[in-house]
Amino acid sequence: MSRPAAAGRQGPWLRRWLAGWTLRGRLITGLVALLAVACAAVGLVTYLALRGFLFQQLQGTGTKQRWVTRLFTSNDGYKTRREYTLATVPSNVPQPVIQPFIGDYIELRAVGQNFYGVFSAANTPDSLNFPNGVTFGRNADFAKHLLRNAHGGLTIGVSIDPFFFMVGPNENRSCNALRTKRDPRALEIGCR
Repeated sequence: MSRPAAAGRQGPWLRRWLAGWTLRGRLITGLVALLAVACAAVGLVTYLALRGFLFQQLQGTGTKQRWVTRLFTSNDGYKTRREYTLATVPSNVPQPVIQPFIGDYIELRAVGQNFYGVFSAANTPDSLNFPNGVTFGRNADFAKHLLRNAHGGLTIGVSIDPFFFMVGPNENRSCNALRTKRDPRALEIGCR
C-alpha cells in the first residue's frame, strides 16, 4: 500500500514530533487525532491555503498529567507553523468516571480566512488553563477558581464542557510585546 503524497511532505516533521511521546500518549492522541481528522477533514484548508490541525494530547506523568488542546496553522504546508495552546487542564479534575474522559468532541472548520472549532475540556475557571483567554457562559469566579449557580450562591462542581474558538490569519495584538520581553507565552498564543 503506498502512502498518500501529502504524507511525504509532513512525514519527517510528524515522526520527529511523535518520537518523544509515550506509547499510551501516541495511542490516545492517535485516536483523538483520527476523530479530529474524521470530523474536520473537509474544512482543514481555507481559500488562502491556510491549513489547520486541531488535537488533544495527554502530557506529563502522575498527578501532573494534563490534557493539552492545540491548534497548528500553516500557510506553507507545515514547513513553518503557528501554534496555539487553547487549553491545558489537569487530567484528574474532575475524576474520570468513564472513558473517553474528555469526550470525543473535537472539530475544526475553515470559513473564509478563519478557523472555527470546538473541543472538550475541564471547566475550572482558571486563566492559566486557557493561555489564549476564555469567556465562560456561566457564572465563574476566576479569582477563587469556582463555578457558581446563576445567582452567585452555591458552587457547582467542575465538569467537562465544550469550548468554542475562532482563529484568524492575524497575530494576537500582544505578540510584539511578548517577543520583546522574550516571554515564552508568545509560543502558546500563535506568535511567530
